[in-house]
Amino acid sequence: MSRAEGKRPRLNGLPGLLLSGGKNWVFSNTPRGAHASAGMYSLVESAKANKIERYHYLRYLFTNMPLASNRDELRKLLPCYRTEQ
Repeated sequence: MSRAEGKRPRLNGLPGLLLSGGKNWVFSNTPRGAHASAGMYSLVESAKANKIERYHYLRYLFTNMPLASNRDELRKLLPCYRTEQ
Protein backbone atom coordinates (compact mmCIF):
# COMPACT_ATOMS: atom_id res chain seq x y z
CA MET A 1 0.00 0.00 0.00
CA SER A 2 1.45 3.37 -0.96
CA ARG A 3 1.42 6.56 1.10
CA ALA A 4 -1.19 7.97 -1.27
CA GLU A 5 -3.47 5.09 -0.27
CA GLY A 6 -3.47 6.27 3.34
CA LYS A 7 -0.68 4.31 5.00
CA ARG A 8 2.04 6.20 6.87
CA PRO A 9 5.58 5.57 5.63
CA ARG A 10 7.85 3.69 8.04
CA LEU A 11 10.56 5.84 9.55
CA ASN A 12 13.25 3.49 10.81
CA GLY A 13 14.89 4.60 14.03
CA LEU A 14 12.12 6.96 15.13
CA PRO A 15 9.94 5.86 18.01
CA GLY A 16 6.22 5.76 17.35
CA LEU A 17 5.86 8.29 20.16
CA LEU A 18 7.25 11.03 17.93
CA LEU A 19 4.75 10.24 15.21
CA SER A 20 1.67 10.75 17.36
CA GLY A 21 1.55 14.48 16.55
CA GLY A 22 -0.11 13.67 13.24
CA LYS A 23 -1.31 16.71 11.32
CA ASN A 24 -0.29 19.05 14.16
CA TRP A 25 3.34 18.83 13.06
CA VAL A 26 2.41 20.63 9.85
CA PHE A 27 2.35 23.87 11.86
CA SER A 28 5.99 23.46 12.89
CA ASN A 29 7.23 24.79 9.59
CA THR A 30 10.07 26.90 11.06
CA PRO A 31 12.95 25.90 13.32
CA ARG A 32 11.57 28.13 16.09
CA GLY A 33 8.09 26.61 15.76
CA ALA A 34 9.53 23.09 15.76
CA HIS A 35 11.57 23.88 18.88
CA ALA A 36 8.49 25.24 20.67
CA SER A 37 6.41 22.20 19.67
CA ALA A 38 9.13 19.83 20.86
CA GLY A 39 9.36 21.64 24.20
CA MET A 40 5.62 21.51 24.77
CA TYR A 41 5.45 17.86 23.73
CA SER A 42 8.33 17.06 26.10
CA LEU A 43 6.60 18.76 29.04
CA VAL A 44 3.33 16.95 28.41
CA GLU A 45 5.02 13.55 28.05
CA SER A 46 7.13 14.19 31.17
CA ALA A 47 3.99 15.02 33.15
CA LYS A 48 2.39 11.81 31.89
CA ALA A 49 5.49 9.78 32.83
CA ASN A 50 5.36 11.27 36.35
CA LYS A 51 1.66 10.37 36.65
CA ILE A 52 0.56 14.01 36.74
CA GLU A 53 -2.71 15.03 35.09
CA ARG A 54 -1.55 17.02 32.06
CA TYR A 55 -4.23 19.70 31.98
CA HIS A 56 -3.71 20.63 35.63
CA TYR A 57 0.06 20.58 35.21
CA LEU A 58 -0.07 22.95 32.23
CA ARG A 59 -2.34 25.32 34.17
CA TYR A 60 0.10 25.19 37.08
CA LEU A 61 3.04 25.79 34.73
CA PHE A 62 1.51 28.73 32.88
CA THR A 63 0.40 30.31 36.15
CA ASN A 64 3.76 29.97 37.88
CA MET A 65 6.24 30.32 35.03
CA PRO A 66 5.95 34.15 34.85
CA LEU A 67 6.72 34.32 38.59
CA ALA A 68 10.04 32.46 38.26
CA SER A 69 12.98 34.84 38.41
CA ASN A 70 15.86 32.49 37.57
CA ARG A 71 16.68 29.13 36.00
CA ASP A 72 16.57 27.25 39.30
CA GLU A 73 13.00 28.41 39.93
CA LEU A 74 12.05 27.43 36.38
CA ARG A 75 13.65 24.00 36.86
CA LYS A 76 11.53 23.44 39.97
CA LEU A 77 8.41 23.81 37.80
CA LEU A 78 9.34 20.71 35.75
CA PRO A 79 7.12 17.65 36.20
CA CYS A 80 9.86 15.59 37.89
CA TYR A 81 9.84 18.06 40.81
CA ARG A 82 6.07 18.08 41.21
CA THR A 83 3.59 15.58 42.58
CA GLU A 84 -0.13 15.55 41.80
CA GLN A 85 -2.14 17.45 44.37
